[in-house]
Amino acid sequence: MKSPLENALSGRIKKEKMSAFLSEHPEIFDEAISLSLSDNKPLAWRAAWAIGGTFPENRDQLSPYIDDILEKLPFLEDGHQREFIKLLIQCNLTEDQQGFLFDSCVTIWEQVRKKPSVRYFAFQVMVSFTEKYPELTHEVLSLTQPQHINTLSPGVRKGVLKLINSLKE
Repeated sequence: MKSPLENALSGRIKKEKMSAFLSEHPEIFDEAISLSLSDNKPLAWRAAWAIGGTFPENRDQLSPYIDDILEKLPFLEDGHQREFIKLLIQCNLTEDQQGFLFDSCVTIWEQVRKKPSVRYFAFQVMVSFTEKYPELTHEVLSLTQPQHINTLSPGVRKGVLKLINSLKE
């Protein structure tokens, strides 16, 4: 028997409705996080997606799970990785957590067969860390060779090129 959360995440329900359900039932936020970290496909991805729709109001509730998310991140499918990256970039991460996220994003970025959208968000994270750690700028720019850029869709390529230009300014 499915839980009320699983029922809310099942079927063709819009993100706004899923997120509204989580906002209306804060007592199930921990269940949503647990589900998002599970191997229950596609509900795990949908839970992460719905949690994203509740930010920033639930940012503090996510904090105890950041290490678990970071640990699982490299092993998830593209869309699931994208949703967790979008959540993590909004969190207050420790220096160690930032390092782990940066390394994970570099690995994702280098995998040219991954979906352009997950690679784009990984690259966004890498660029955002150069603001706090300017010494990473050269490393990030070194990862913008044609083999990394040419496999992107036209729209994502345009966004990445804008980010690259911002690093060169």
